Amino acid sequence: MAASTESRGAGFLRLLGRIEGTDAERNLVLRVATPDGKDLGELRLPVLPQRPGQADLRALAAASARAVAGLLRGEGSGVADLASRPQVRLRPVKVPPNVDGQSLTEAMARALARQGLAIDGPAPTFEVEGSLRIAPGANGQDLVQVDWTVRDGTGKELGSVSQGSPVARETLLGQMALLSRQIADGGAEGVAEVIRKSLPAP
Repeated sequence: MAASTESRGAGFLRLLGRIEGTDAERNLVLRVATPDGKDLGELRLPVLPQRPGQADLRALAAASARAVAGLLRGEGSGVADLASRPQVRLRPVKVPPNVDGQSLTEAMARALARQGLAIDGPAPTFEVEGSLRIAPGANGQDLVQVDWTVRDGTGKELGSVSQGSPVARETLLGQMALLSRQIADGGAEGVAEVIRKSLPAP
């Protein structure tokens, strides 16, 4: 299950944060809850200094992410390997007008994370770019073509993954949550394979 700082429906946990304490001693308090408000746990991290700079904020964000991941996954469940995962920058998926590209981008981010990739980390060494095209079809269906391109940190293309399938026209113009998940799940495995083949041999 994914987590979000906003209410996004039954498929997401809620991540809530607040600052507590005085200027001399402050804490960032993070609370994870189910969509119906049930608490799953609370974390406290010290906030220093009083006027944190960008480096302090990045360090706090990284520490918060590790703490939340540990809370959700449990001890000894692989959190320690997060820093060693390939880091990937996922570009917003290019889509035609009136198509929900944000839904597809978010679904792909979750699908790639399930493949063991770190999405939008501080030092990405790979970049993934998606493009969705629609060709008119018959019987109320259109042909949807999605291409995922993988590049390294220098912009060199490493490989691509293509998908194509007929889709009901009203689905493309409405809420695309289910379709986005299906497209992302279908493309993420191929994208991850391109990235793994490009990694240095251990």
